[in-house]
Amino acid sequence: MMQPTNHPQDFGFIQEQLARIPEEFHGMVMSHYAAEYQSGEHEGAGRRDANNWLLDAAEVYALAVQKRLVAHERLALLSAKHLELFGLDATAAWAREQGARVPPYPKERAEGEPPADPHQPNSRAAVSSKLCAAEWWNWQLTRQHRQRSEQAQRNALNVCKRQYGGSPYSSDEAVENYKWSQTQLEAWKKQAYLISNEGDQFSLDSADHQHAASFIKFAEFMVRVNGMSNIAADNYIGADVIGLLPEKLTGDKGEGGSLADVCHLATLDKADPEQWIGIAFTLTTPSRYHIFSTAGGKLRRNPRYDRSTTPADARDWLQETWKLTQTAWKRATKHIESINGFGFRMDESHHDGVSHYHYAIWVQAKDAQRATQIFYDKALRGGYTDRSILAKVRAATTTEEVQKWERRQCRYGQDKDATEPGADVRRLNFKVMRSANGMVSYMVKYITKGLTGADWDDLKAGEASSQTIINIMARKSVWGLRQYAFWNAPSVMAWRELRRLEDEQDDPVLEAARLAARASDWKAYTEANGGAACPANERPIRMFRENKEDCETGSDAHNRYGEVIQQVRGLLVEGVEVRTRLKDWYLLNIGSLQKLLVQQYLRHSDTARADLPITFSDDIQAVIEQAKAQGKLTRLADHAGIVMFPSSSLPGGSPPLGLVGASSHGKSGQGQEVQP
Repeated sequence: MMQPTNHPQDFGFIQEQLARIPEEFHGMVMSHYAAEYQSGEHEGAGRRDANNWLLDAAEVYALAVQKRLVAHERLALLSAKHLELFGLDATAAWAREQGARVPPYPKERAEGEPPADPHQPNSRAAVSSKLCAAEWWNWQLTRQHRQRSEQAQRNALNVCKRQYGGSPYSSDEAVENYKWSQTQLEAWKKQAYLISNEGDQFSLDSADHQHAASFIKFAEFMVRVNGMSNIAADNYIGADVIGLLPEKLTGDKGEGGSLADVCHLATLDKADPEQWIGIAFTLTTPSRYHIFSTAGGKLRRNPRYDRSTTPADARDWLQETWKLTQTAWKRATKHIESINGFGFRMDESHHDGVSHYHYAIWVQAKDAQRATQIFYDKALRGGYTDRSILAKVRAATTTEEVQKWERRQCRYGQDKDATEPGADVRRLNFKVMRSANGMVSYMVKYITKGLTGADWDDLKAGEASSQTIINIMARKSVWGLRQYAFWNAPSVMAWRELRRLEDEQDDPVLEAARLAARASDWKAYTEANGGAACPANERPIRMFRENKEDCETGSDAHNRYGEVIQQVRGLLVEGVEVRTRLKDWYLLNIGSLQKLLVQQYLRHSDTARADLPITFSDDIQAVIEQAKAQGKLTRLADHAGIVMFPSSSLPGGSPPLGLVGASSHGKSGQGQEVQP
């Protein structure tokens, strides 16, 4: 028999108090009220405690609702009250219902366990601070507004090929907003200077523009990809074995393989089991994510489309699929070894803005068939972590059996994804590369399309890539997409730090890696740093980070949410620290400096504001320009009252106006300046 949740005579009182509370909180409030009512030693005590709690809750929410606040301030205040009444878990769940992306945080420690460090990133204390911060909610609402606006454009069929009256990858509105934000960024860069603790100063405006930066990113990417293919080329499977595979799995113009073709990969068992084989996979989301489908070469509305799904949801599904695949590949048993390999993936968009992923994977010949089969099992998984579980759930005859398999439900999949017609053909496609370098040739069109917009015909959009690159960047900005990622590769940040070291190093491992990095030889760098497919925690060269020091107290510095601030200081080579960053840098905003100089002028002058000469602001600007030319911006900032190296743990956690902490760099451990 169910326990009563309230006293019958209190119904009118409860309704009166609920009327003072926003409707979206009624369910949570009544759930807590029932718990209070049922937890009393006797009915009278429970009734008293529950009614007193409800009175307090109504007062808290009524106070929050009465305040005339903008949306982000109101949500921050409601979160604070929510935390006070229900705790972090319930508040985080409520915030997610409002569309906020609450970061994952640790579970509450059990009684008797040592307390958790509240200053660790995304600790329970830090997440609580974020939920109560108006600026955090402002960012969440801004992101949510942009995404809802873009989703409305997609549902209105404004994101599609131009020949069908739309804009490919992202809407015209999103493109214009992206252009405006880039214009604002360029204007800000013209006002921003980097100043070090040794007096060096650099203008951000003098740095390479975004167009040049994209080609630098592309060049580095190609160095890494070519290095991977060279590793595989040293022991690649023979052409005689690959020639035994069906033409459609290996030919340049072949359509690739589907689930039914995985059995053909057993042919690779005839090769040396330790030899490498390159397989290119294309992973596509289920039909419910796509607005359009193709029939007879013509575009039409997709009847299976779910209007509530967004490109961000599609990204989550793709990433969950890859995460499950990696986990299965790493799993080893008494009779089955884990699958080793390395590779990378690229994000490419359909013309309606939904991603599909291109993977370039190198595995050993003995693992090729099993790795591909596992990938298919995860891609066709439906609502569970594996394709086979759905049948086991349906065949279960007891509640215990059902609960056993339901524990393996996944977050983003649905049962209908596994039974979708044609999924075994279209969901995942694979091709076997005839040579190690063939993988680079196959993937380069996707790389250039997403990074530089080089002169390729964009078949998805129906126009040249040079015309669609801005749409691709706008889509990435709106939905928070990561264009590429590497698997089982050594740290590229360590690679960049090694390229800064000019002097010869005593440590042979460090010296070999340094020479490889400075020669742009990713293969040699990988071999010096643990080899191919080495787990990240076993590589001899890793990044060295340390907590930033508060210059006033000497203790660890914290950000505005109480999280400790970590700085990259160099490399960790087999447990030994090698410092490559020896300076502290700060960003100085010239506009803020000008305002502070004006304020100081007014403080130390008898001149009233109304009597200021017309040339006053021009004179201040002339002083700033002179300081720039003479390299005396630091002195001018001191004169304006800016403390150049303040504590990061001041109230609010932010440096004074116009200053933001930045990293430092030095060469060869000598503290020589490096252009940022």
